[in-house]
Amino acid sequence: MRTIILTCTVMLAVAGGAGAQQPATPGSSGPSGASLQLASPAVRTPPFRLVPDPEIKRFGIVTILPPDMPGQFVRARVPVGQLASRGARAVADARRRRSERAAREGVVRALHEYLTER
Repeated sequence: MRTIILTCTVMLAVAGGAGAQQPATPGSSGPSGASLQLASPAVRTPPFRLVPDPEIKRFGIVTILPPDMPGQFVRARVPVGQLASRGARAVADARRRRSERAAREGVVRALHEYLTER
């Protein structure tokens, strides 16, 4: 524990001393901050991933995902809300088709009766 505190203290002292040694005026004989920035551009490396991105596969309504917990083999996702809304919409569409067909048949029947009476 003492060595960690001592190491941190020494590093702070060295960093503080290095900041104090820089010239205060930009026209002094030392290198200016702008020339240092131009001389050494920041090196950016792309993030290195040891594990490639997991593949997400879809089979109809089931989505197969990689495991997210130890001990899992595979994870499957089923959109239950979407399935329920599809079912409800299908029932509503079927009712509407049946009622429209019944109304159409009623109009045709009434028109046929009217024309046969004349």
